Amino acid sequence: MPVALALLLCGEKDNKNIFDISRDILVPMGVYFQVQDDYLDLYGDVKLTEKLGTSIKDNKRSRLVIKAFEKCDSSQRKILDLHHGKKSDEDELVVKKLYQDLYIQSVFQQYAEKTESTLRDLISKVDTSEINPEIFSSFLNKISHRQK
Repeated sequence: MPVALALLLCGEKDNKNIFDISRDILVPMGVYFQVQDDYLDLYGDVKLTEKLGTSIKDNKRSRLVIKAFEKCDSSQRKILDLHHGKKSDEDELVVKKLYQDLYIQSVFQQYAEKTESTLRDLISKVDTSEINPEIFSSFLNKISHRQK
């Protein structure tokens, strides 16, 4: 949205191609940012993130739990249903152990690598006569491998 507003303010309101290019890069980049946020909520260093992750106890439908639901078998599903969203530390540990068994961290790492590669490829194909691709590269560089 901020980029769309900036484009409008720069007089690009009639250039649909620039808006399409921006959308095609920035929407998946925004999703990637949110997935990182979900990951950091659980696996981030509290000293860096400056927040204690509570997505499991708060029953948030983060990308991590969605992936766990996609990957789990029926017995693991029962564990998720029983423990996700409960306030006790023990329940949270059970869910974290299940995430470990389902290799959720590895799934995130694969997603991150693929997404960054796809975004860099999209950025490399931007027609420089229409918009400076450095705009998108700078955004991606700011969120790439972020710790907080």
